[in-house]
Amino acid sequence: MALQDVKTIPLYQLVQHLGGTYSHTDGNKHVWYFSPFRPNEKTASFKIDEAKNRWFDFGHVARTTSGNGSGGDILDLWCDYHGKDRKTGFKGALEALEAFTSPSIRQARPDVYRRPAEKIGGDAIPQGSSRFEIVQLHTHIHYASLAAELKRRRISVEVAARYLSQVYFRDTVHPDKKYNGFAFQNDNGGYELSCPNPKLGTCFKTSTKPKAISTFRAMLSSKLFVFEGFWDFLSWLEMQDTVEPEHNIAVLNSLSFAGLLIKHIVAAKDRIDTVVLFLDNDDAGVKATHFMSNELNGEGFTVRPMESLYQHYKDLSDYWAKDPSAKKITEQNKAQAKYYTDDSATAMVMNRGKGKPGLK
Repeated sequence: MALQDVKTIPLYQLVQHLGGTYSHTDGNKHVWYFSPFRPNEKTASFKIDEAKNRWFDFGHVARTTSGNGSGGDILDLWCDYHGKDRKTGFKGALEALEAFTSPSIRQARPDVYRRPAEKIGGDAIPQGSSRFEIVQLHTHIHYASLAAELKRRRISVEVAARYLSQVYFRDTVHPDKKYNGFAFQNDNGGYELSCPNPKLGTCFKTSTKPKAISTFRAMLSSKLFVFEGFWDFLSWLEMQDTVEPEHNIAVLNSLSFAGLLIKHIVAAKDRIDTVVLFLDNDDAGVKATHFMSNELNGEGFTVRPMESLYQHYKDLSDYWAKDPSAKKITEQNKAQAKYYTDDSATAMVMNRGKGKPGLK
């Protein structure tokens, strides 16, 4: 790999690989981490300038520098972390970083600005993280930052209490790091975790093992609504002005489950005839929408992609949280809705059925 190619490897990937933990993004769009050189530090001191792909650590002094702080490019970081002189260790750093470009080694940054690339429709099933351990779950959501996050997302306490738990979890790699967040359970007993930073409007997302789809079965419906993440599902409920969905629900929790969900849908062909997709408006979401639509249409299902409803937003949750024109569908205005999931067009109506866990 050429030197210029190595220098384009996003720094955050190596920082995370070396044990650095994301903290926040400041007003200058600099990304701050708890330093990989000092994993137990209390205040984030490692800064990345993403535009220049360079770093600066306020608490680190390299072998070839003096004074307070040190920084440089990705090669300098590799040398400093491994205790190598930046000049004599250059060749070793270049070879190591070339190997580092393997997808099995690189990691995605844990915040809303970068979403991990996910394999669509494959057989490889994500396993969830063993790094984070749940310390305690609360059925009552009372922590102030979580209440603020619900308000920002326009999710009512009633809906949140039905599907989410307040979770206190810790980082097993850095046990002193503990978090409060939301936990959404999947069909296999694992949890999707969302830890908000209301001031920045960002979210740190991860999951525990085992990772799986979350489903809710409606006995009297032949329609399945598919959501990419649980915030999209909860936003849909708010738009419906209801707590319980009338139609069958599947929350993927990872686009890697798209192929597996298709198999479950085909197996339930005697009960399901229409699939409504609420996937993200990014490249991965669009690819997954096309993949699922083509596969299910080929099996004789009616498929209704819904991304045009929130076409100017990242996803349904983003649309519901930010668009002042997004209103709840009530008995009074549902007749005017233009996107019901019936024969002519796909629309939102208020559903007041009693969903039951499980799609199979």
